[in-house]
Amino acid sequence: MADGTDVPIGLHVDSAQPHERTLAEPTVRTIRVPRNRSRPTTRPKALVADNADDSAEFRRTLRRRGITPTIPPVTQPNRKQPKRRRPLHAGASYGQRWKVERCFG
Repeated sequence: MADGTDVPIGLHVDSAQPHERTLAEPTVRTIRVPRNRSRPTTRPKALVADNADDSAEFRRTLRRRGITPTIPPVTQPNRKQPKRRRPLHAGASYGQRWKVERCFG
């Protein structure tokens, strides 16, 4: 995890075998956002993730912690009929995800 200024705020190390989705929640639990004159907070305002982390359970977990999720839905090009639920959109902050990728690159 990294903030918008390329500073790492959370880290979870595991083997390469598990799927990225299963590692998302343990990584979110390691978040420590520094603040002035007080202890770091563990609840950032928003979280931007790629579509590999798209699941209703993960979104619910983030909302329960007070974190606004910005995750684009997984697209299925062979679907003949659209799903009957409310469409999910990535949001404006998804365009800033390149800053996190640059932190790890």
